Amino acid sequence: MLFSERWQNYSHSDLDDLPTYPRVVEIPEGLLFLVESRKKRVGPWSERAIILSHDPKYPQKIGTQVLPSRDGITRVVSTLRSPSRVPVRIRETSSACYAEIWSSQELDWVCAVELKPGCRAASLLPYANDRALAIGGLGHAPAENPFPSSEVVDINFSDCTTTVLTPFPQPIIRAHAFLLPSHQVFLLGGMSHYTREEIPEQQQTFIASPPFDHWDTADVPGIGRNGPIIAQVHDGDILIAGGGDGVQEQATNSCRLYSATKNTWQDLAPSLNPRTFAGHVVIGNSVVVVGGTSRGYEWVQDAMSVAEVYDGDSDTWSTLPSLNRERMCPTVAWLDNVGVIVAGGVGRQGSGVTSIEILAES
Repeated sequence: MLFSERWQNYSHSDLDDLPTYPRVVEIPEGLLFLVESRKKRVGPWSERAIILSHDPKYPQKIGTQVLPSRDGITRVVSTLRSPSRVPVRIRETSSACYAEIWSSQELDWVCAVELKPGCRAASLLPYANDRALAIGGLGHAPAENPFPSSEVVDINFSDCTTTVLTPFPQPIIRAHAFLLPSHQVFLLGGMSHYTREEIPEQQQTFIASPPFDHWDTADVPGIGRNGPIIAQVHDGDILIAGGGDGVQEQATNSCRLYSATKNTWQDLAPSLNPRTFAGHVVIGNSVVVVGGTSRGYEWVQDAMSVAEVYDGDSDTWSTLPSLNRERMCPTVAWLDNVGVIVAGGVGRQGSGVTSIEILAES
């Protein structure tokens, strides 16, 4: 895959007020930007959704459409690159949590299945048509010290119902959930207890088959990292790249791959730049990685602009043009016929970067 020689700054009036961490969802129409804001520092959140698309029905090469605002803040968004499955999300208001599914017909999130408040920060994974799992999460009481949950909820969007399944082996929050080609659910990383401190993720993996009443657990040394890239690539394999130890606050460039068909781990070629809290997007069997920092989350002065791409076919890393701005924790997406889109993130001065950059495919 070849790209142009430099990143282009992109500006559009509908996207000029992006937050530091915009949420971008792949939808059949293009990309959906979820812009969250509130009028006061303490008060209810509102959300504005903007479709960014190259569809000919839009007036520009990259046109936008702004959808109506709604109350609440999106805590979890999950999407699979499959025509038979569509994005789902968890939206939290001041009094409840809702699971919603994207409707191309309505151009909006629909269904709104009410969940227990403990699903905040859960792992959300679509696993079949109109079905998704919410695994773990945080409770609300007390708000200053939320308690992790081990609950597993099966969400049925066709009739807007939920079923509580066999509990997860342990409380877990913010784990990375993937659907394997075997239709098994695979989890790794995450944390078993809530903390505001910077700590590495767990070194355990969990795997279960429908009806998800039993989870096999394995300890995998070397995958417990702080802020790594974790991505599902071709054939359902899972790539882990970079990250830090959370102690020495030094990033690594080591990479590992989980084979979904062999149920084994292998070391891969190291990335060109040690980094943690970077952004990434999967394009076929390639992974584009941008930004991040060479140390821990608190070291914003070490935010990076360098970019590179991993080729899964040849197990090699190649340099890409550097971003125009240093960005830690940027949002990265791919839009067909447009290229790689980078938005948001934190700059070296600790302030949010609101600009958008695009690297076109050549």
